[in-house]
Amino acid sequence: MWIAQLIRHGLLKASFISDRNQRELRELVRYRRSIIEERTRQHNRIQKVLKGATIKLGSVLSDIMVVS
Repeated sequence: MWIAQLIRHGLLKASFISDRNQRELRELVRYRRSIIEERTRQHNRIQKVLKGATIKLGSVLSDIMVVS
């Protein structure tokens, strides 16, 4: 009820609701970010496994996930 009174008196601003295209773009950007984060986690996991097996490719290659 308190919020309804604030709205009636014009003390609250209206919320911004983006259009459909902008919402879809935001969703794609969030999905892309999650894919990149997952790729980074996998990359770090591979480096950790190799390091645990005393295979230190990191000292020879700048990035073990690229084709040399």
